[in-house]
Amino acid sequence: MGASGEVQSTGKTYASIIIGSNVIIMLLFVNNAIFRSAGDAMISMIVLIIANLLNIILDPCLILVWDHSLKWGVTGAALATCIGRGTGVLIQFYFFFRKNRKIYHYP
Repeated sequence: MGASGEVQSTGKTYASIIIGSNVIIMLLFVNNAIFRSAGDAMISMIVLIIANLLNIILDPCLILVWDHSLKWGVTGAALATCIGRGTGVLIQFYFFFRKNRKIYHYP
């Protein structure tokens, strides 16, 4: 598509990180659907707000500020997205496996 070698390299790095974390992304959205269908839309909303706020906070840190001599750029943006969504999944698992839960899972 006419992109320079540097843009292709950066895009490949971003895509490999995001595609590598697709399991986390799928878990986040599937778990949110489970919470909403169980009548816990508030938990779903809170988890997404926390995940996105964490992503918003980490983006400038990992893109620009983390290491002044080595700015991570697009790689930092991909890592911030993975960390934010991964944190969201961990919070969802907490709500799934706590004692007073509305959602029951059977082995």
